[in-house]
Amino acid sequence: MPEPWRSRNTQGNDEVVHSSPVQQANTSRWHNGNSNRGGWQKRDHWRPRGGHGNGRGRRWGGQQQAEGNWNRAQDTWNNDTPLKPADEVDTPDPWAPTYPAEADWGLPQPVKKEPENLEELMKAQAHMHSDFVRDLIPFYLKTIEASEKGEPEVKLESYLEEMIQKRKASGWYWSLSDSGKKAGDGWSDHRASNNGWGVVQDDGWGEPATGRSGGEDWGRTQQDKGWADPTQQNDGWGIVSRKVNQPFHGVSIIAFPFPMRIEQGFQPAPFPEQNVYLTDPVLPSLLERLLPQSVLEEVQPDLQRLGDDVVKVIRPLASSPLVSPPTVTQYDQWGRRIDALQTSEGWRKLKAIAQKEGIPGIFYERLYGEHSRVYGFAKILLMVGDTQEVFCPLSMTDGAARILEQLGKGPWYDVYERLISRDPAKAFTAGQWMTERPGGSDVSQTETVATSTSRSHSYGDVYSLNGVKWFSSATDSEISLALARTGSLEDGSRGLSLFLVPLRLPLFPGPSETPPVSNNIFLHRLKNKIGTHALPTAELSLEDTEAYLVSPLNKGVKSITPVLNITRVWSAVTSTGHLRKCLEIAVSYAGVRRVGNGKELLKDNSVHVERLTKVSLLYRALTHLVFGVVQLMGRVECRETGAKDESLRLRMLTPVVKAFAAEKASGGMEEAMAALGGAGYMEENGFGRAIRDALVEK
Repeated sequence: MPEPWRSRNTQGNDEVVHSSPVQQANTSRWHNGNSNRGGWQKRDHWRPRGGHGNGRGRRWGGQQQAEGNWNRAQDTWNNDTPLKPADEVDTPDPWAPTYPAEADWGLPQPVKKEPENLEELMKAQAHMHSDFVRDLIPFYLKTIEASEKGEPEVKLESYLEEMIQKRKASGWYWSLSDSGKKAGDGWSDHRASNNGWGVVQDDGWGEPATGRSGGEDWGRTQQDKGWADPTQQNDGWGIVSRKVNQPFHGVSIIAFPFPMRIEQGFQPAPFPEQNVYLTDPVLPSLLERLLPQSVLEEVQPDLQRLGDDVVKVIRPLASSPLVSPPTVTQYDQWGRRIDALQTSEGWRKLKAIAQKEGIPGIFYERLYGEHSRVYGFAKILLMVGDTQEVFCPLSMTDGAARILEQLGKGPWYDVYERLISRDPAKAFTAGQWMTERPGGSDVSQTETVATSTSRSHSYGDVYSLNGVKWFSSATDSEISLALARTGSLEDGSRGLSLFLVPLRLPLFPGPSETPPVSNNIFLHRLKNKIGTHALPTAELSLEDTEAYLVSPLNKGVKSITPVLNITRVWSAVTSTGHLRKCLEIAVSYAGVRRVGNGKELLKDNSVHVERLTKVSLLYRALTHLVFGVVQLMGRVECRETGAKDESLRLRMLTPVVKAFAAEKASGGMEEAMAALGGAGYMEENGFGRAIRDALVEK
């Protein structure tokens, strides 16, 4: 048998006896020498410290390498086999650290061996797989549960033995080593200050480092058994009692150099996305009340189909990189002003999808008479939260179509047909230019001036417009309706007329004609907005821009009223539709998110349900209010000699429903976002864009 290890620190006042089962299997040994010169000394062949002769060795600690004295008189090993001096031996170190030098962990390489019993398992090195630590968590919960119920105490030995068998079956191996052992059994490691980690006087981990001498053990007394890894003020990480069979409270994975991978541990379940029409809490029943049975039977299959398309087609497209903010190129390579506006491919596809769905064509096809408005806006309600605000230009297109429809089948009819077309290749969209720098929405201060050119066109009298439109959405449209001053500034809004402005000329180019060019409309910059990022909104200047008079002279505000009424209803439906999407996500999430140690779903938590109920009630109220106005609009549009009180009521309700829905919906969306906790604040879940986009309606 080999002689035991003996070591003496550099002060010569603390001799410790070591024994190791790996003495004959390895050519490197660790030895504790205290204070500045010592630390954990590693020699290619172990030699006890003494005062005879000198040699070189390595240690892990404050310095990478240090010289020390060693006793040549004991220069024998394993039945007096001669050994070479340490500085003459070049033996590979089987326990060499495998971690970055700056980390200075100094951990030995693992010895691949299955643990056969609890004793071996407890000897496993600190860099064992983090799954082992997580396996202690169920034991911790079982112990607490047993204590609360007054059941027999759960034994740690039995639990760990069961875990060993489970690990054997799954093919996991634990790293074992006896390096650095001192008088007691247990784990040890060597790093940090002078002494490194090592067991002192009893079982478990200890660290007599940073000024502590040989017999001291951080984190526990000498009577404790189990793990201890001191971190703060003598508190050990694992020890909460003096028995091995007690739970390891507070075991932390950061005690190990190998961190948990993101794929490991608890994985939150994503909320399911289902048919938005079938899962809507109010729309199906509302349509049963508003629509005749014959109409409902025809439109309901289409709405169910659209509910699937929103989840499977529209929502993924709206969230894809294909949708991005627009860009503008003001000059070409020759220095010519071109003001080329480029919208993203995804945004154009979303607009095409809406046009194919019959937005706004449904309103003017009137297959269902006065109920066409209810049917069309039901589609908008389902889609608007996932369409990146393409309904903004389509709402103004709806208003422009209504004005041209009221003019009858005259010279404007070819433009009208394009505005209501379901074919994206032919369809036009229209803008609405009212806002200017002096008054904002107060059109009485409009500065843009319209001057007659004494020319005529099939569309009517030709005027030349000069001025600045400070906030013009749908800048990529084919036409726009604009207010311009034909009277004096003192006339205020009574001196304004309504014009149709082609953005490019010719408006209908023939096959042999040159491509359309800008109608002297200059795009100075795109607006940098809080939301509606994919929608092009710009500052424009009109410099001798050709325009066609639509309204009677100086009757522009009265003539544009249908556009205002229609876009206000669109705005109310948009606010409600964004709230619908946020509520949908919050309710779906509550059905999969577990709380209370995984024993309860959020949908079963009374406090959580109470908060969501308020949001749901708000959504129901807004939907009924908004669709009441939608139904009224459908009746007014389809009755040539409708009751005068209905027209007046519609005119009064449109600004009210717009303002009320915009004000209330934004708060409900924030509440729905908070229902997901931190997950709701993540951009990917859709709340951020919905809230930003809906705020424009205020």
